[in-house]
Amino acid sequence: MQVKLIDPGELGSVEIAAWHSMQRATPSLFNPFLSPEFAMAVGGFRSDARIAVLTKDRSITGFFPFERRRLGVGVPICGWLSPCQGIVHAPGANWDTRELLQGCRLSAWQFDNLIVDQQPFKPYHAATAPSPIIDLADGFDSYYAKLQTNSPRFCKELARKTRKLGREVGDLRIITDSRDTSLLSVLYAGDQPVAGQFGLRAENLLVGWFTAYDIRFREYSPGLIQLMQTAEKLAATGLQEIHMGKGAKNFTQQLKNSDIPLAEGIVTRRSLLGSAHRAYDASARWSVRTVRHHPGLHRNADRILRRSGVSRLTYGRM
Repeated sequence: MQVKLIDPGELGSVEIAAWHSMQRATPSLFNPFLSPEFAMAVGGFRSDARIAVLTKDRSITGFFPFERRRLGVGVPICGWLSPCQGIVHAPGANWDTRELLQGCRLSAWQFDNLIVDQQPFKPYHAATAPSPIIDLADGFDSYYAKLQTNSPRFCKELARKTRKLGREVGDLRIITDSRDTSLLSVLYAGDQPVAGQFGLRAENLLVGWFTAYDIRFREYSPGLIQLMQTAEKLAATGLQEIHMGKGAKNFTQQLKNSDIPLAEGIVTRRSLLGSAHRAYDASARWSVRTVRHHPGLHRNADRILRRSGVSRLTYGRM
């Protein structure tokens, strides 16, 4: 295996076509956060973003997007804000993880949302966790009927809040798939935007990313209303899955009807520095898991991080 490092902006049409072909050949890789377009967009803002182009016998066998941190530590491209991580590879391709790190000039690579079916990384999984999804393959009506059966009180209360929001604030309308770069997907009550969501879509898959709502309308649960209306409207256009991301969020457990497993851990080279990275990572990961799996601690940590102004550095790991 040969490894060539390039900036994301150096990807050419041949490389992009090969990347897309690999994604389509393996369903677990067909995620917008593993696309070349996402890597190039991140590269436009992060000078330490790199792509390792893997080749064998002059044929491209894979792409590994990452960012380099201090002391030779690598993280997924876009850091801990990336909800899907791994190598985009040709079917049947294999790689040696330590050769990969050497070629990338890394002493370690940390991950927390790694696709679990990438065999060379499996020995380095410290833990796996379910990430909730809404499966709309049978249509929204089928999904919602099952949700009503499993959580009748939740559905009844959300329907009541939806009617109340429309009655007291204004008629509801939703923009689900804005192509205007200055406009998010937004739920309006009358002319008032009450909830917004910025996610990435790849054909029949939507991956949620950033969500927000106007706290003046929190009693109506506008974020939940937006998600339900988004699911209903996009299901009619062929959307089959919505990935909501792992974490201590009660509403995702209510809305999900399936999960996908994601792994967290660290790959290191055989060196003193690599051993130090492993020890530090194990300690930090234990702390993060403790907070993440206890909703009360998670809410308090979220509040502290946001008020202290350091959430942009650490929130993705919470």
